[in-house]
Amino acid sequence: MKHLTIFLWSCWCFVAPATVVAQEPSSSDAIRSALQQYWSAVQRKDHVSTLDFIDPRLFALVPKERMLEALERASADTTVCVTLGDARVDRISKPITEGTVQYASVDYNYAMRMVLSSEPDTDEARKTEFLKGMLEEQYGKGHVQVEGPDNAFRIEAERHLIAVLDPTIGQWRFLERKKGMEPLLQQLVPAKVLKRLG
Repeated sequence: MKHLTIFLWSCWCFVAPATVVAQEPSSSDAIRSALQQYWSAVQRKDHVSTLDFIDPRLFALVPKERMLEALERASADTTVCVTLGDARVDRISKPITEGTVQYASVDYNYAMRMVLSSEPDTDEARKTEFLKGMLEEQYGKGHVQVEGPDNAFRIEAERHLIAVLDPTIGQWRFLERKKGMEPLLQQLVPAKVLKRLG
């Protein structure tokens, strides 16, 4: 019995360190965790924390203070009430290393509910159709529904990010990848990396 105990103990000593190494978070897990923290800040409308998850190199092109003012202005707008659902990650690519910086593509989606207030004499049906068309241009046909007596817009949004891990920062940060952002991304992410990320 003593020999069996020693044998099991020695096996555990060899297996335990391997188990600890195997449990280190992968880059995919680390990106997913950072995205959930970022999205939690977005849902809470904690704009300072939200901007902390943006790749800080972006602020050399678009000042952080200007972005914060825009977010605060949008939050203060009482004519629009927006509720955001949880973010669901669809895909995280394998990271690409360029120099000392790693990049990965992240696709995620979330549900959003938007209610707009209007003047009492507004033609609700016309306003709803007009706004639905505008939202469909941004989010895609089939992704926007009108529901309830308040004519709330339910939107299924699909988004794309570039996750960036700069060793001088030490944590994954994000750049949104959408129409209109490409000129900025081309200044921040090497062209060959953008191409490989798709």
